[in-house]
Amino acid sequence: MVYWLTAIVSAMTLLLSASMLYQKRRKTDPALLIYARFCAKLARKGLVKGAGEGAKDFAERAKTQLPQHAVEIDRITEVFISLRYGRQAAPCDIRQLKRWVASFKP
Repeated sequence: MVYWLTAIVSAMTLLLSASMLYQKRRKTDPALLIYARFCAKLARKGLVKGAGEGAKDFAERAKTQLPQHAVEIDRITEVFISLRYGRQAAPCDIRQLKRWVASFKP
């Protein structure tokens, strides 16, 4: 009985390990990667996004500290939210968001 139990547990462990090793990597959302670059630019100015802070709340806090960039911050945040949580991202939308983030200089 002990041998059978050991064999079953070993087989299950082997199967679980193999499935974890050969799992497909999930594709990272391109909008999320671009938004992370935007957050990194703001972090260099001392504005670090909190762990539980949403994009809108972070944008509001950033606009109070960088009012001269309020329009850009709003535009980037709204497009990010739309792409991430609203509709399916089209390649042209992703390119536009990427351009806006690249040109954003706080």
